[in-house]
Amino acid sequence: MHLTMDQWIQAAGHEVEMRRWRDTSTGPDKKIVLKESFDGVEAGLVLWYFANADTESYKLWHPAHVALEYEQNVLGLVGLGSRFIFWEYILGHLAAYRFCNVRHDQSPIPITNPAAAVSAVLDTDEKPMGWFITEFGMRPKGVDITLTWLAPSATPDAFVEAHSAHWREEMHGMVEKAVPFQIRRLYAHTPSAETLQLEVGELMGRVKRQVMGEVPNAVRARATLLFRGLLRSNP
Repeated sequence: MHLTMDQWIQAAGHEVEMRRWRDTSTGPDKKIVLKESFDGVEAGLVLWYFANADTESYKLWHPAHVALEYEQNVLGLVGLGSRFIFWEYILGHLAAYRFCNVRHDQSPIPITNPAAAVSAVLDTDEKPMGWFITEFGMRPKGVDITLTWLAPSATPDAFVEAHSAHWREEMHGMVEKAVPFQIRRLYAHTPSAETLQLEVGELMGRVKRQVMGEVPNAVRARATLLFRGLLRSNP
């Protein structure tokens, strides 16, 4: 990925701002809960996409997106241990949001949905500057995506409002554009439930062999829910 010097300066400057918001916060985090529901969309395909997201498809989420960079790819955007950077413009300036997916018991708030990804937003010193918890609610021929965003109390309201609007827009771009694009690109047709289940199973095997030794219960639970959703969506 090629960036100009000005873009690097913008991204570094935004991290400095986020560090300042964190370090000057005195009250509890702001808790922003956003939800988008999609009918006529197979939940299994959405989860499959999150496990297979890349820069080409990420750009389709939103016109402000520049690149998706993996530092460690474990089941894409939802796998435990996955580390990635969202390069995108917010309020006219480039930002680099560095995510690390952690265990549910490391979340600052209780997690009850096993089909959830808990992501710490890290600075370059590996310290959290915020948290994103993305939950998937499966239903027949539909999916609900809920984001719980914990932002330091000093985070400006204008930034919260801009980022919230951006998230809603990008979720529609992801479901309506990126998912069908990635399916066509990787399969050239809509794959069967069995094909997707096999691929996710192979990804789980890679997690077990290369990353964690034993697949954690949270990851196994997410995979189980994915399989069930696929089978319901593709009888």
